[in-house]
Amino acid sequence: MKTSLVALAVALFAISTTKAENSTIGNIDFTRNVVIEEATGAWCGFCVSGIAGMEYMNTNYPDNFIAIAVHYSDQFANNDGYIVGINPNGFPYANVDRTVTNINPVPSIFEYYYKRRVAEQADAKITTVATFSEDKASIIINSDAIFRIAKDGKFNYSYVVLEDDVAGVQQNYYSGGRYGAMMGFENLASSVRLNFKDISRVIYPSYKGNFFAENVKELSEYSISETMKTPTSVSKKENLYLVSLLINATTGKIENAHKVKILDYSAVVSPEADNSEIVDIEYYTISGNKIQSIDDKQGVFIKKTIYGNGTSDVEKLIK
Repeated sequence: MKTSLVALAVALFAISTTKAENSTIGNIDFTRNVVIEEATGAWCGFCVSGIAGMEYMNTNYPDNFIAIAVHYSDQFANNDGYIVGINPNGFPYANVDRTVTNINPVPSIFEYYYKRRVAEQADAKITTVATFSEDKASIIINSDAIFRIAKDGKFNYSYVVLEDDVAGVQQNYYSGGRYGAMMGFENLASSVRLNFKDISRVIYPSYKGNFFAENVKELSEYSISETMKTPTSVSKKENLYLVSLLINATTGKIENAHKVKILDYSAVVSPEADNSEIVDIEYYTISGNKIQSIDDKQGVFIKKTIYGNGTSDVEKLIK
């Protein structure tokens, strides 16, 4: 087999007007992806502010914002220690890259701290490919971390499995406008049936993560490979995503992060190509858009070679 895993889901950190200046060195983009971890619960009527905030951010900043909803004491909660690591002062509660804590999770405050954080050039980046095993009982993870500058201290990695579109009922204290407007929740009932998003199903191996590097050099690179069990609590495996966290273990802050769809096994494993005639070659961006040629382009691309016997082979190209 020529290729077992391909970077069909690797995202280069493209960003719009809030992009930090001089964030690219060569072909390496060190733009920051900003993570907001929110402590929430379906029983918490004020937590609809966090739902509204996350929806607003996901809509307006889809490229560089990562939402993680960590539920407590409801049907979405788990016992993986995530909520203990966050150690919330109350509900709702949120932190930004573990640099700013105990913020009020409403759209305007999320946006304020996001813009401040994303404007800072990241000192490192992490990119990941996540793939189900053939029976979907496990998730195969391959990450690459690279540091823009030399940095002392220890660095860890951690992975969060997220699930979208899970039906449930949320309590809503904004019903009737008692506490003002909240992106339409004031017009809804006191108990609202929702499709919840960004639900943390597990953090692996832990909130603080596993060590992988120490006292790194400028442009030093590291590869990380892990296999974890697929959480049994999930509703639909096709709605799962993986968030990679690159954590400064010395300061406790998130240096950078990356969110990808967990791909089906068949999407990334190519049939064994034999000596059949090549009938076509196709090129794609890492986001999956087909392009005519990469001759005059630089970056990361996917090359798909199609053979006369119906098989195909895929590989990642870096130019």
